[in-house]
Amino acid sequence: ELDAMREVHAAIAEKPDLPQVLTRLLHQALKLTGARYGVCMQYREASGTLEAIARWPVLPGPPIEPQTINQGIVGLAARTRRSILAEDVWNKQERIRIGTDELCPADFYKKVNPDTCCEIAVPLVDEGRVSGVLNIEHPTPGALTQYNRATLEALAPPAIIAFHTVELYRNAVELHTQKERHVKHLRTINAIAAYMQRKPYALDTAIRIFLAGVTANPGFAFSRAMLFLADEGGRILRGEAAVGALTREEADRIWGEMETTQPNSLGDLNSVLQQAERLTDDVREGRAVDHSPLHTQVREISIHLEKTTGALAECLATGKCKIVAFEEKDPVRDPIGKLTEPNDLLHAIACVPLIGRHKKQIGVLLVDNRFLPKERQ
Repeated sequence: ELDAMREVHAAIAEKPDLPQVLTRLLHQALKLTGARYGVCMQYREASGTLEAIARWPVLPGPPIEPQTINQGIVGLAARTRRSILAEDVWNKQERIRIGTDELCPADFYKKVNPDTCCEIAVPLVDEGRVSGVLNIEHPTPGALTQYNRATLEALAPPAIIAFHTVELYRNAVELHTQKERHVKHLRTINAIAAYMQRKPYALDTAIRIFLAGVTANPGFAFSRAMLFLADEGGRILRGEAAVGALTREEADRIWGEMETTQPNSLGDLNSVLQQAERLTDDVREGRAVDHSPLHTQVREISIHLEKTTGALAECLATGKCKIVAFEEKDPVRDPIGKLTEPNDLLHAIACVPLIGRHKKQIGVLLVDNRFLPKERQ
């Protein structure tokens, strides 16, 4: 048993991969008990189901189906938080005592393996909370004993440690990812601000540089950015500029070109901003034409805030960011729907207030990831 636990702890230290660790634990459990089949079921509290997360040996055929906590001897162990030894799962005369109740394991048995006759199920309980069940089976009635049950119970703590370790690892990775993303965003903001302070740019140039930084791969990497400026009284938002695609076909073409021409590292963000500056100069001096359908249509939009509510109006009024989540209904979807072909998905949208001197709200930047795999985020 000590060798088995040492093997499991080594697997946890080697790589926090829960199915891999539990598979090695089941392998050891079968070696120690002589059982033929082993499975670890993970309990999903939200749905009240037990799902197979590891199995040994791995057998051909379909995977083990999820089951409710009211099904099978595995479910009985999870529900009662007691280890169960069923010496013969087909014997209607066999009885086991749980508390003051006498139960017949055959009444609960759920067939998974074709020749199982004997089964042990041990719940993984930590501070009263069930995280899963270890289960072993044998084709011979009575082949698994109380000693084998004690052995499987001894392997339960390493399994519980594995669950905790992987959860902590996932939380640490997520926290690290969020921190890296936050740092990158701060660097992007500083890079855009530094570039725009190089000289006094005309308004159209400054706007294009800003939107380029918001949508560029080495920048914030949104698929679309639309700028709306408020009138003097803050009653009307008018579309000023936009970068991005109106249709999926246009998006595919733009991203195909970007993959070959646009850098991906944050250090190359300046070159993207330079391209935006040159394009604005070329358009102004007649050497180029801005063919962006999204930009053209955004400039035709006027939103009367006295007649609308929702994220856009709330963002401008409060000076706080507002996110319209995936599938969330909001009045902002009316103008955005006209700027999206096909308009067949309630994708996520973020509204960011633009605040000038003396905390004056001067407009709203609207960004989304339409036509990207992350458009629901």
